[in-house]
Amino acid sequence: MSFKNSKPKWDTSKSVVANAKETLPKVAEAYFAEGDKILNEDSSLEDHHELRLATKHFRYLLENFEPLYGAGLRSRLADLREVQRILGELNDCVATKALMNGRGDSGESLGFLDREAAAKVAEFRQFWSDRFSEAKQRLWLRYFGTQASLVKRTPRKPGSPASSRLTKNIVNQ
Repeated sequence: MSFKNSKPKWDTSKSVVANAKETLPKVAEAYFAEGDKILNEDSSLEDHHELRLATKHFRYLLENFEPLYGAGLRSRLADLREVQRILGELNDCVATKALMNGRGDSGESLGFLDREAAAKVAEFRQFWSDRFSEAKQRLWLRYFGTQASLVKRTPRKPGSPASSRLTKNIVNQ
């Protein structure tokens, strides 16, 4: 299953915690597969752009669960923000080069952008290898499957107003 096609299957008869523990590992696994594919294959700049968008959607989804996962999730979100930053800077190089190509700008400027883009690809590959190795991915999956818990202000029953809002946010991601 690709990340783009992974939609959380939210069971409204279960608690938010039970749904999070069941759903988030599957979504994370699909996301990691997308990143690994880019790392392990001869990927295009468009593939990197697609991963940047997937990272944004994955991060936004996870931010909904911060009340359930706390500080451990915040550090994981920081890793996703860094992936977004690197891939965003890569996309900036690609977009700038496309604009400059259309204007007939010098080869020197275009060469600079090519080198910058290559450096960003290398930076991404290094960061992904360091922060999203197979062992670290297993830790993420175990974390999502076991660490969710309710805090004082989180509703304990499905169907309550805040629980319904969280469910609506998750289902609509």
